[in-house]
Amino acid sequence: MKFFNPETGEEIFPENHILIDIETHDDHIFVYNNDTGKYMAHGKTHEEVETKLKERFPDVTFGISPETQERFYIS
Repeated sequence: MKFFNPETGEEIFPENHILIDIETHDDHIFVYNNDTGKYMAHGKTHEEVETKLKERFPDVTFGISPETQERFYIS
């Protein structure tokens, strides 16, 4: 799988990078590892989810799968 810097479009190869998938159910946001499907975090707001991910995975950067970007209109 290839990763790209969302600001520059350049391909990057981070060692501690996880591609995530996002789902919403009722008023909660759920985050899963895109490759394994494993649950990673959830919350009511983007900020809450981001805080939880940073707490659980402090040295990891996250990317959003292209499918998720399309589903949530993220550019």
